[in-house]
Amino acid sequence: MIVCRRQSRSYGEQMDENNRQVFMARFAGVPTRVTCSCPSTAEHCRDYFITSVSPAAGLPAPRISVDITGGDIEEMRRLNLRVEEAEGRTHVEFSYGHMEILALHKAVSDRLPAFDRVLFHCSAIEVGGRAVAFTAPSGTGKSTHSRLWKQVYGDEVSYINDDKPFIGIDGGELYVFGSPWMGKHSLGRPCRVPLAAIGLIVRDETNYVTRMAPGEVFLTIMRQIHRPADIEMMRRTTQIMKRIAETVPVHEIHCTMDPEAAQVSRAAILGDV
Repeated sequence: MIVCRRQSRSYGEQMDENNRQVFMARFAGVPTRVTCSCPSTAEHCRDYFITSVSPAAGLPAPRISVDITGGDIEEMRRLNLRVEEAEGRTHVEFSYGHMEILALHKAVSDRLPAFDRVLFHCSAIEVGGRAVAFTAPSGTGKSTHSRLWKQVYGDEVSYINDDKPFIGIDGGELYVFGSPWMGKHSLGRPCRVPLAAIGLIVRDETNYVTRMAPGEVFLTIMRQIHRPADIEMMRRTTQIMKRIAETVPVHEIHCTMDPEAAQVSRAAILGDV
């Protein structure tokens, strides 16, 4: 049985003939029509809603349409169970609403490569109009390192997305896009910021940074990218990753959890301090 909390609706958020939620949102700049069961899913995406000044003005035509069904929820439950087993974690039974939010994330991420966008598992921050993305396996300290930058540099630093932003090509340039899926601390905002550098976080007892060789970069970042099952979408994902590997500086950041780690990494990857 589906149990979802009811909420009030705004223009841009409707109900279909089956009393399901329908809303328009812009994910990584791409207009997307979403149909789902839980108001909490719409609420999760509210900052990304596409709205008009009035119903008469209308909304842009969607480039992506996603309808989250019970089958998608069950697929997410099975996927979550496989991940828990592979990582040796205790099973956690999430609510239908939570699984629907995850299923929407997967559905959007599966389709965005058609528009030269990919999901990148990282903590992305903005510094002086430039995006820096810190990536690593879960639990290594991506968010911790972003937090150190924020602690040391204060208002110079703002969060783009602390967990799952999108990276894409617009007008021939690479950008990091905010997304509603921001991790447990919900740090991020709707934005588009030019990608300046990527840092691979390595927990260490001293702070130092090395530039990764081009041959190392592709496989390193591919491990943190969402990989669609569709062959064509995977081909396009690979093309975007090659572009990143060829044009974006990628550094291996060996770091402690001390504030000095932020100073050392910023000096090495941005060179502006």
